[in-house]
Amino acid sequence: MAPETRARTGGSAQPAIRRLPTSRLILRPFGYLAVGMIWTMLWLVILALAAALPVALSDRRPIGLADSPLSAAEGIVNLTENPLQLVAVVVLLGPVLAAIFGWVIAMLPLTSWPLAALAFVYVTRSLRPSYAGEPLSGTSATDDAIGPPTVSQTALSLLPVRRSRLTDALSKAYAMGWTPSFAMIPACFWLGLGYLVAVVAFTWPVTNVVGIVAFSVVGLGMAGYTVHRLVALSRTVPDLPAPRRASSGRRRPRS
Repeated sequence: MAPETRARTGGSAQPAIRRLPTSRLILRPFGYLAVGMIWTMLWLVILALAAALPVALSDRRPIGLADSPLSAAEGIVNLTENPLQLVAVVVLLGPVLAAIFGWVIAMLPLTSWPLAALAFVYVTRSLRPSYAGEPLSGTSATDDAIGPPTVSQTALSLLPVRRSRLTDALSKAYAMGWTPSFAMIPACFWLGLGYLVAVVAFTWPVTNVVGIVAFSVVGLGMAGYTVHRLVALSRTVPDLPAPRRASSGRRRPRS
C-alpha cells in the first residue's frame, strides 16, 4: 500500500508521518529500560567475577582460598631461591596468561555494556516525538557472531534503525564483542598484563605505600593503553549487518 500523502502549499504532496500504535509507544520505553537493566546487571556480574579472582587467590578471609600469602607459597619460595627459574617461568608463562586474561576481560564486557548503552539510547529516543513514527531497533543475522551452535545464522538484536555518531560507536563496540577477531589479542594483551600485575600485588600482598602506588600506576597505565588500542581498532571494524528486511523489501525492525 502506498504511503498516505498530504498536500503542501505549493500543490505538491509529501508522505504523511505515520505514528506507531499508542500502546506500543507507551510500552516501549519500559521494555528498553528493562533490557538495558538486564545487560547492565550482566556487565556488573562479569566485572565482579574479574575482581573476585585475586581475592579468591589470596589468604584473606572469609573469601580467600589460599592458606598463606603468595609470597609465602612453597612454589614461589622455591622460585625466588633460584632467580633463573623465576625469570624462565615469568618469561614463558606470563605472556600466555596475559593474552588469555586480556582477551577474556576485554571481550566479555563488550558483549554486554554496549547493548545496555544502546537500550538506554532507545529509552531516550522513545520519549521523543520525532521518533514516534518509526521503530527504533532491529534484528539481523550473521555467520560471524559468537553464540550457541545453530543450523542457521546467529541473530544480533538492538541494531539502530536510525544511526548517529553515538549509536555507530556503540555498534562498533557491540561488533567487537560479538564478532571477535584475532586482531584484538595484541591489543588486549596489555590489559591482561596489567591485570596480572594487580593480581600479584594483591595476593603477594604488597603493603608498602610506594609499592601500591607503583603497581597501581603500572596496572592502570596498561589498561588505559589497551583502551586506546581498542578504540583505534574499532575504527577498522565493519558495520554490523543492517536490520532484517521483510520479503516486500521493507525493513522489519523490532521496536
